[in-house]
Amino acid sequence: HLALTATVLAILKGVLAWSTVLPDATGWMGCQRRLGPHGLMYFRKQNSEGLGTITSVVDICLLTVQSLWLLGRAAPQQLCADTLFCCSTSTTVLVCLGAYDAVSVRIDEVRRERRSAILGLTGLILCAILTADVALAVGSKLHYSVDVLLAIPLTFLVYGNPAIAMCAREWAERDT
Repeated sequence: HLALTATVLAILKGVLAWSTVLPDATGWMGCQRRLGPHGLMYFRKQNSEGLGTITSVVDICLLTVQSLWLLGRAAPQQLCADTLFCCSTSTTVLVCLGAYDAVSVRIDEVRRERRSAILGLTGLILCAILTADVALAVGSKLHYSVDVLLAIPLTFLVYGNPAIAMCAREWAERDT
């Protein structure tokens, strides 16, 4: 269920990245600092002359090799734009939902009073983790607050979607 939900959210992130672009949350000065003189010159040249198809393909290949070389470690952001969806907050929400579901499945045999207390404590801890993630994402000025706040209900809607639950159940039954 988590894998299927993450896949749908990743596709949604790609569609939103393609269809909506917001200015960088750090502003123009932060963008200039991050890109540096060479990055600014690259984008100015692209805007005034156009880079051509071959140069664009080479750039995409070099960025792909760089991302594979870094193996997921943070690299300096090379664009000054944001999309209308915070992927890190969505991932945190998804992990919290999965953890809550895992705990609720594991404590079926526990008495009703203890079950409620365990689920309540689990929910409180996971809400604290999510609140900390939201505060860090908005406080770091890497994302707009609307990006972060939109990711929370969107992840809940995709995770709770009955069609995704049915597909995940069918997929799990086929593998067993």
